[in-house]
Amino acid sequence: MGYRSTVGAAVPTEKLTKWLEEQNDPEITEFIDDLRKGEQTAELPEDMGKLSMTYLYSDYIKWYESDPVIEKFMEFIDCLDHREYGFVRLGEDSDDIETEGVPYMFDIYLIRGIKFPSFKSQ
Repeated sequence: MGYRSTVGAAVPTEKLTKWLEEQNDPEITEFIDDLRKGEQTAELPEDMGKLSMTYLYSDYIKWYESDPVIEKFMEFIDCLDHREYGFVRLGEDSDDIETEGVPYMFDIYLIRGIKFPSFKSQ
Protein backbone atom coordinates (compact mmCIF):
# COMPACT_ATOMS: atom_id res chain seq x y z
CA MET A 1 0.00 0.00 0.00
CA GLY A 2 2.38 2.74 1.18
CA TYR A 3 2.08 6.40 2.03
CA ARG A 4 0.41 8.48 -0.69
CA SER A 5 0.61 12.16 -1.58
CA THR A 6 -1.05 14.67 -3.85
CA VAL A 7 1.51 16.59 -5.89
CA GLY A 8 1.17 19.64 -8.13
CA ALA A 9 3.86 21.63 -9.91
CA ALA A 10 4.36 24.26 -12.58
CA VAL A 11 7.76 24.32 -14.27
CA PRO A 12 9.10 26.22 -17.29
CA THR A 13 8.30 24.17 -20.40
CA GLU A 14 11.55 25.03 -22.19
CA LYS A 15 13.72 24.05 -19.21
CA LEU A 16 11.73 20.86 -18.60
CA THR A 17 12.10 19.83 -22.25
CA LYS A 18 15.85 20.49 -22.18
CA TRP A 19 16.23 18.59 -18.89
CA LEU A 20 14.32 15.57 -20.26
CA GLU A 21 16.57 15.53 -23.34
CA GLU A 22 19.68 15.69 -21.13
CA GLN A 23 18.42 12.86 -18.93
CA ASN A 24 17.70 10.66 -21.94
CA ASP A 25 15.93 8.24 -19.60
CA PRO A 26 12.66 6.58 -20.70
CA GLU A 27 11.62 6.03 -17.06
CA ILE A 28 11.92 9.75 -16.26
CA THR A 29 10.13 10.72 -19.49
CA GLU A 30 7.28 8.31 -18.70
CA PHE A 31 7.05 9.68 -15.14
CA ILE A 32 6.74 13.27 -16.40
CA ASP A 33 4.27 12.27 -19.15
CA ASP A 34 2.07 10.55 -16.54
CA LEU A 35 2.00 13.75 -14.44
CA ARG A 36 1.67 16.22 -17.34
CA LYS A 37 -1.70 18.02 -17.35
CA GLY A 38 -1.12 20.88 -19.78
CA GLU A 39 0.69 24.09 -20.60
CA GLN A 40 -0.13 27.72 -19.97
CA THR A 41 1.66 31.06 -20.25
CA ALA A 42 2.34 32.65 -16.87
CA GLU A 43 2.83 36.35 -16.18
CA LEU A 44 5.89 36.69 -13.96
CA PRO A 45 7.41 39.72 -12.24
CA GLU A 46 8.49 42.47 -14.65
CA ASP A 47 12.13 41.46 -14.70
CA MET A 48 11.16 37.92 -15.80
CA GLY A 49 8.39 38.57 -18.34
CA LYS A 50 6.23 35.65 -19.48
CA LEU A 51 7.02 31.95 -19.39
CA SER A 52 5.35 28.94 -20.94
CA MET A 53 4.71 26.62 -18.00
CA THR A 54 4.06 22.88 -17.92
CA TYR A 55 1.66 21.79 -15.19
CA LEU A 56 2.18 18.43 -13.48
CA TYR A 57 -0.27 16.74 -11.11
CA SER A 58 -1.07 13.47 -9.37
CA ASP A 59 -3.57 12.97 -6.58
CA TYR A 60 -2.50 9.53 -5.38
CA ILE A 61 1.22 8.93 -5.80
CA LYS A 62 3.91 7.30 -3.70
CA TRP A 63 6.18 10.36 -3.53
CA TYR A 64 9.32 9.06 -1.88
CA GLU A 65 12.35 11.30 -2.35
CA SER A 66 14.49 8.17 -2.08
CA ASP A 67 12.98 7.00 -5.41
CA PRO A 68 15.66 7.69 -8.07
CA VAL A 69 13.20 9.27 -10.54
CA ILE A 70 11.64 11.56 -7.94
CA GLU A 71 15.10 12.41 -6.60
CA LYS A 72 16.18 13.51 -10.10
CA PHE A 73 13.00 15.57 -10.57
CA MET A 74 13.55 17.34 -7.24
CA GLU A 75 17.17 18.05 -8.22
CA PHE A 76 15.82 19.60 -11.45
CA ILE A 77 13.43 21.97 -9.66
CA ASP A 78 16.08 22.82 -7.06
CA CYS A 79 18.20 24.20 -9.93
CA LEU A 80 15.45 26.60 -11.02
CA ASP A 81 15.10 30.19 -9.83
CA HIS A 82 12.54 30.00 -7.00
CA ARG A 83 10.36 32.57 -8.85
CA GLU A 84 10.01 30.46 -11.99
CA TYR A 85 8.29 27.39 -10.55
CA GLY A 86 5.76 26.27 -8.01
CA PHE A 87 5.57 22.93 -6.23
CA VAL A 88 3.15 21.61 -3.60
CA ARG A 89 2.99 18.17 -1.99
CA LEU A 90 0.21 17.17 0.39
CA GLY A 91 0.79 13.98 2.32
CA GLU A 92 -1.85 11.78 3.92
CA ASP A 93 -1.13 13.27 7.34
CA SER A 94 -2.91 16.59 7.90
CA ASP A 95 0.31 18.40 8.83
CA ASP A 96 2.38 16.95 5.97
CA ILE A 97 2.57 19.88 3.54
CA GLU A 98 5.58 20.82 1.45
CA THR A 99 5.84 23.87 -0.82
CA GLU A 100 8.70 25.12 -2.93
CA GLY A 101 9.09 28.02 -5.30
CA VAL A 102 6.05 30.30 -5.51
CA PRO A 103 3.03 28.11 -6.33
CA TYR A 104 0.50 30.97 -6.02
CA MET A 105 2.15 32.80 -8.95
CA PHE A 106 1.04 29.88 -11.11
CA ASP A 107 -2.47 29.56 -9.63
CA ILE A 108 -1.57 26.55 -7.50
CA TYR A 109 -3.25 26.73 -4.10
CA LEU A 110 -3.85 24.40 -1.16
CA ILE A 111 -7.41 23.23 -0.57
CA ARG A 112 -8.19 20.70 2.16
CA GLY A 113 -11.58 19.08 2.55
CA ILE A 114 -13.48 16.36 4.31
CA LYS A 115 -14.95 13.43 2.44
CA PHE A 116 -17.95 11.53 3.76
CA PRO A 117 -19.34 8.19 2.61
CA SER A 118 -22.45 8.35 0.45
CA PHE A 119 -25.70 7.81 2.36
CA LYS A 120 -28.98 6.70 0.83
CA SER A 121 -31.97 8.96 1.34
CA GLN A 122 -34.31 7.78 4.10
